[in-house]
Formats: sequence, structure tokens, C-alpha cells
Amino acid sequence: MKELLSTQYELVKSSRHALFAYCATMDDEDLYKQIPEFNNNSIRDMLVHNINTYISWIDNFGLDGSRTFIRMQISIVWMKSNNYLSRQT
Repeated sequence: MKELLSTQYELVKSSRHALFAYCATMDDEDLYKQIPEFNNNSIRDMLVHNINTYISWIDNFGLDGSRTFIRMQISIVWMKSNNYLSRQT
């Protein structure tokens, strides 16, 4: 089971790296633009969903299940202020 989870996490990290590397090249206008094909959500909204998926996965499988999700309003500000969009891992 541990090997399976490790393999899955390596795939997740690879996907995350590609996504964040691309997002780091985007203008804010494009990051916040609503996309009809995504139910009028923005790429920012998809990033927040990604973050909340991590929180849920880590909390449910590794911690005590008491963590809260990140709110949309603060997430991108936090990600940019912590240089998260340009990190390699």
C-alpha cells in the first residue's frame, strides 16, 4: 500500500509542477478570467480546488480530519506572496 501511495504522490507532484509552472507565466487577468467551459470558474478557482484536495487528502489519510478548507478570496494572494506558483515541487 505504501508503494502505491508513493507512486501516486509522485504522479501528483509531476502534474502539480506542470500546472504551477504554467500558471506562473500567466497574467493576473487570465488567472481570474471566468471560463464558460469550466462552469464559469476561473483557473484560480481550479487552483483552490487543487489546494483543498491536498488538504482533504492529507487530513483524511495522515492527520486527524479536523482541517478546514482554504477560502477562495485569500488563496491566490497567499500563493503569490509565498511564491508558491513558481516553486518546482
